[in-house]
Amino acid sequence: MEIVTDQTAFLKEKDLVNIASKIGPVISQYVNEEENNGRLSSAVVETLREAGFFKLFLPKSLGGLQADPVTTAKVIEEGARQCFSNADETID
Repeated sequence: MEIVTDQTAFLKEKDLVNIASKIGPVISQYVNEEENNGRLSSAVVETLREAGFFKLFLPKSLGGLQADPVTTAKVIEEGARQCFSNADETID
């Protein structure tokens, strides 16, 4: 079994929250599209993937971030806060 590692595996809680804050405006651009389609846009899925957020609970030995539940909640909370604060500007 090959162990996958990358730099995202060494991020700390504050780093993950900062990343969520930075991608929030990008994600909020697609609010209308997602509301109309009833699903996440491919651009948002790709942004979340690039940020490493699909690997929050995955063990570090498998290339994940192995984030604890509190850190994960803070990341989700920050992403949602950013998304909704910027969504006001994009909703017609």
